[in-house]
Amino acid sequence: EDEWFTQYVCYAKELGFIGGYPDGTFKPEKSVNQAEALKILLNVFDQALSPESETIPNTQSGAWYMSYLQTAKDSGMQFFAPENPAGYQISRGEMAYFTAWIMSKEEGTSMDQISSFSGEDPFTYFVDGSS
Repeated sequence: EDEWFTQYVCYAKELGFIGGYPDGTFKPEKSVNQAEALKILLNVFDQALSPESETIPNTQSGAWYMSYLQTAKDSGMQFFAPENPAGYQISRGEMAYFTAWIMSKEEGTSMDQISSFSGEDPFTYFVDGSS
């Protein structure tokens, strides 16, 4: 309750962006994996979810995260660590990439606009820490 992030976690829960773990707890100090990040962002941006329609390598069919991964894949998102698309622990730069990617889809723009701003490939710009 005394942590700086408490009010933000409570607000995100109130808005339905996050739901916590099955036991009702939240662990904001814990790293976020790729599946959790996609769930948060797709909820924040109110994206319609794709049904699980094909096998995504190295995932468990029917798992809670499959519709989030499927939605991202259907939209052309590039997964980090395709050898572990659900469990890969993402960095802040990678979360920024996800956010920019979703915002570009929302606004009907292209991630290529980042290239004209930064002079780099958008994936590299966010992920390699140069931003």
